[in-house]
Amino acid sequence: MTERSVSQHAAPVLMVKTQGSDQRLHAGSSYRIGRDPQAQPTALAPEVGAQDPMALPKAGAFQPDAVRSGFNPLKVYDYTLFTQSVFADWVKQMRDLIRGTGSQQLVTVGQDEGGVAGRVSPAFYSPFLDFTEDHTWWDFDAILWASLAPKFPGKPLLIQETGEQRRLTLDDHLRFSAEVEGWQLERKIAVSFAQGAGALEWVWNVNAYMANDNEIPIGAVRPDGTEKPEAAMLAGFAAFAAKSPQSFTKIVPPEVTMVTSQVELYSTLGGLALDTQKKALRAMAYYDHTPLRMLPENRLAELGTPKLVFLPSAQGLTEGAWQQLLDYVAKGGTLLVTGPVDRNEHWQEADRMGPLGIKAEVIPLAVRGSGLQVPDGTTEQLGFPADVQQSSAETMRFTDGKTVEVISHGSGKILWTADPVEFAEGHEATAALYRWALDQARVKAAFREVAPLSPAVLAFPTVLDDAEIYSFSNESADAQPVDLVDALTNAHIQFTIGAQRGAALLLSRSGAVLSSYGEAELATK
Repeated sequence: MTERSVSQHAAPVLMVKTQGSDQRLHAGSSYRIGRDPQAQPTALAPEVGAQDPMALPKAGAFQPDAVRSGFNPLKVYDYTLFTQSVFADWVKQMRDLIRGTGSQQLVTVGQDEGGVAGRVSPAFYSPFLDFTEDHTWWDFDAILWASLAPKFPGKPLLIQETGEQRRLTLDDHLRFSAEVEGWQLERKIAVSFAQGAGALEWVWNVNAYMANDNEIPIGAVRPDGTEKPEAAMLAGFAAFAAKSPQSFTKIVPPEVTMVTSQVELYSTLGGLALDTQKKALRAMAYYDHTPLRMLPENRLAELGTPKLVFLPSAQGLTEGAWQQLLDYVAKGGTLLVTGPVDRNEHWQEADRMGPLGIKAEVIPLAVRGSGLQVPDGTTEQLGFPADVQQSSAETMRFTDGKTVEVISHGSGKILWTADPVEFAEGHEATAALYRWALDQARVKAAFREVAPLSPAVLAFPTVLDDAEIYSFSNESADAQPVDLVDALTNAHIQFTIGAQRGAALLLSRSGAVLSSYGEAELATK
């Protein structure tokens, strides 16, 4: 199925099929829809349409500054769910049509990074697919996020389109050499094995006849038949996967899960929500070197029993999702919540603290500085940038003056910070908080650092049924040492990863190397 690019910020369009024709209704006017399914949709005057609960939101309602610009953004969440429902239904129909022919061809839907941002999302349509996938192109600072966000329990994830598009300097020259582009592709493919099934480059041969300057350079083989450096990397990863194919089996879920708020994502705080997800992921995976998975709030039925669940700076959540999280805690789980979550999907007040006996005042977040006293004795300073201060973000102050509360609930506990820590600049304070939460949840370290591992280096273990795969990515301008002992296999991994390079290592449960890519290897005895 083709790639879908339904933008959250485009003017909403509703297709209504009537007996005589298809009606395309654009935002900008209010429409009376839903009263009588046989009636022709009729535009109403603004003063009447404003009272109509079925009226479409105007395009301006989707913008970050909607309220101050005179638009009402409170229907954005509902409209987004409507578009998700329509698209998921289309996916199901197409899948059923394909299966109806007798075909058993695997079915998926093409989607770039926008699919886990503000566009139609696999969080809603993935139940009708054989596997999910993502196209990783522009945001190479968030490669891990683009690999984990579309991954759901029980479904394989394939990075089905990746590569390097045309990146230019201001004077219209190529910004990167072919070698650097190859290194970026190498990192993307290495990270695609983090809870995923690997990656495919799009395309193999450069299409010199394509009428799109941005996409002409994509491909590993030039029109004259010469190979770019990325061709050798593709061959290397192919050999890596082919050496022990039987080892790529079912993925064992990690002990940590990040739950993301779709209430926040599908609102005018959507950009901040995405920044929060990426910052939280980097703090946990790069600074604290802890593997994790991501799960959006509409998929909490698939949460399972991780040792730690954390809800980063969500601001709002549906009541159903909140109750599912409380049920997880009551059964013995540990939940980390940062900042207030006292808003529902329509940004109405929802008291989530009172029933738990927490006394706090929720206030606008309109200052730069705040302090975080982690219960382990660590003191961190938070600095909130101007765009956070000028948004509708909220913080709170606990009545007892603490910055972190520990609340018992059933057989588990909630760790709750007053401030939305992930909204602050930098990663150190967030990582320090997470380290304490990991200790509280008794999450065991995935590996022991023999020598300190740089926060610019990702070492991400994915546990399989009878093996383990490590994805390495050096996002530094310098070569970095990797010297660690894996907790599962007791294998001592020791090598130097080159600047901007990727690597991978497949281990048996006994710690033997089944396959390797790049410079990844075990320490010599």
